Amino acid sequence: MSNPDPSWRVLCNDARDLSPIPDASVHAIITSVPYWGLRRYVDDDREIGREETLQEWIGNLVECVREWRRVLRDDGTLWINCGDSYANDAKGWRNCEGIKRKDMIGLPWRLAFALQADGWYFRSAICWAKGLDWTDAEREAQERIRDALAFVREQAAGSLWGLSKDLARALNKAERAVDRLAMSGAAMPESVTDRPTSAYEMLFLFSKSEWYFYDREAIRVPRSGNTHSRGEGSTPKGRAAEHTNIRANSSFHAATSGHLVASRNARNVWRIATKPSPSGGYQLSDGRIINHFASYPRALAARVILAATSEAGCCAKCGAPFKRVVETVQAKRLQGGPSPKRASINEGGRQSSALVNNTLPVTKTIAWVPTCRCYGEPIEADVPCPACNGTGIEHAYPRGNEPYKARALPGRHPGSINTDHDGKDFARPQPVGGPCPACLCPDCGGSGQETIWLTEQERVAGTAPIGSDRKLPASAWGNNQGKKETGEPCPTCDGLGATGRINGEIWPVDVLETWPRQPCTVHDPMAGTGQTGMAALDLSRSVILNDLSSDYCDLMRERLSVWPGDLGAARSKK
Repeated sequence: MSNPDPSWRVLCNDARDLSPIPDASVHAIITSVPYWGLRRYVDDDREIGREETLQEWIGNLVECVREWRRVLRDDGTLWINCGDSYANDAKGWRNCEGIKRKDMIGLPWRLAFALQADGWYFRSAICWAKGLDWTDAEREAQERIRDALAFVREQAAGSLWGLSKDLARALNKAERAVDRLAMSGAAMPESVTDRPTSAYEMLFLFSKSEWYFYDREAIRVPRSGNTHSRGEGSTPKGRAAEHTNIRANSSFHAATSGHLVASRNARNVWRIATKPSPSGGYQLSDGRIINHFASYPRALAARVILAATSEAGCCAKCGAPFKRVVETVQAKRLQGGPSPKRASINEGGRQSSALVNNTLPVTKTIAWVPTCRCYGEPIEADVPCPACNGTGIEHAYPRGNEPYKARALPGRHPGSINTDHDGKDFARPQPVGGPCPACLCPDCGGSGQETIWLTEQERVAGTAPIGSDRKLPASAWGNNQGKKETGEPCPTCDGLGATGRINGEIWPVDVLETWPRQPCTVHDPMAGTGQTGMAALDLSRSVILNDLSSDYCDLMRERLSVWPGDLGAARSKK
């Protein structure tokens, strides 16, 4: 079948040979590798998964990934989905040397560590929770929805006009949606009685280098109800014990010491329900029926594509992705509307509405800028400091239940709007005095006092008169250098200690608007039914799919050719 659409290609090659794909041309590789000794999809000795030993399976996959590394850009990422299995003597070709019968083999982790040893950066291990155990509160919410729908149906049926066709159709659609939600917690059953049923698989993130493209804003999720900031100050977990080798938890401090926003960084447990292939298989135009029993859902691939590729595309010349520029803005109440407002938050490849308190800031994308210089360069300029809005004065959230003070301590969270004290809006950061730490003056270091170089006599003496007889820190005397304060206001910051400006880049609007772009490219070297390709087209990305099976290649070509529709399920013969 010829392909008139340049946004997708289907190859029918061994995953160890991707010669039709140029070097460093793919932005993200997403695939589900064949599990060892589980299924056979094609009658070909080159098929991965039918190896005699576990070591051969790992070795073949490492060889595949070396070829994938060639086609992946240096700023690209590799995402591998892999499930686990157990040692079983019933299958003679499964040779698990050193593993006892009934042992969990640990396939995903053995593969991940082998790739790490082969030079890949092992960046994240994501648990794809495909069988969900709903909490009591979630089940109760589902029952309340059912009760509400039943009440509406009953009231409408007993009214003067009766139950209209449109209302009946809407109620039926809502009831089916609730049923699908409840069934999304169903995991694949297993005939085991001495361990829990497996309801997850691993999704690993690898990169070629320390720095790579990752759009965390694209997959941010609504914050939990009990999330709160620790304020701007230091936190107990963020401090290392003195005179010990205990490392300070800097990542915890960075995530909790800032101001809270309506969404948070995606966690590494993704609750995405499975969506099986049609029970009768896919029916091709020539009458063939193709079955596949282990394809991951399109929603899983969509979420990976959102994080791994740029929504704004890439440079048409070099392929460098455009990066997102965001700012935090205050969510304002709609005039005359209710106190909470709905904010659209991107989650898992779809737009979901979440109730966000009108006092909570939200992140907003303000621009997409290139990461290369092929068609222009930014203008180096001083821009207003976003932390203090260009004032040079430190800002923080005052405590919601305390009067506004000139030097209020940062609060745990902004709380609700409180204008009882001097008309101050407690939902927004307030100036708390002192220089802004984000834009400290480079000349005075935040003191606000003019500093001058020490004289030779003062350097030798090791002291400098600064109003009173105060000594300079020992670090000031290195390499015969040192400064002293004169007692006069610093001329650079007018005595504030901070300039209110930071060094930044400004891209001219006309350069960004005329920059030649093209969609980012996604590749799945073991594509199966083409779920990755369908998700890529849904998100306006280019995609290259590959599979060893000619049947699956024909299936993918037909599925992609009818996108945004899909092939129908094969009808059973009576």
